[in-house]
Amino acid sequence: MADRVWVWQEAYNVQNWVDIASNHTSYLTGYSTAFWFNESSGPQKGIKFIGPGGTGSAALAGEYFVGQGGVGSQSVSMAHSGESFCYLTGINGDFSTYADRVEIKIHPTTKRYVLEVSDSNGGGLHAYARCMAFDQR
Repeated sequence: MADRVWVWQEAYNVQNWVDIASNHTSYLTGYSTAFWFNESSGPQKGIKFIGPGGTGSAALAGEYFVGQGGVGSQSVSMAHSGESFCYLTGINGDFSTYADRVEIKIHPTTKRYVLEVSDSNGGGLHAYARCMAFDQR
């Protein structure tokens, strides 16, 4: 679990932080983009997220998490695609083949985002994600 990419956004700042590390000779890539909205002429305000803890600040809404400790796949349903967009905030684990993956996709029936990890070697994979609400009122 020494391979990892983490992205986090400061609570009262537009700056995002990225932490990338690997203990393998192969490469690992991660990147980040800041998300910030202010439609008013007043001071900046925090972003509204939709998460497992509800709707509100990043701390209140929380992060979605899914982990797979053996061979196979695990997933978690997240916010609806019509009210938010979701992005990865962290991944870690033993990525040893192209079959090892972390993915955010939209379920064809429920139209909810799904965070999924697939592990081909049983080394363990974990993923974290946040969903930002379209309506920031």
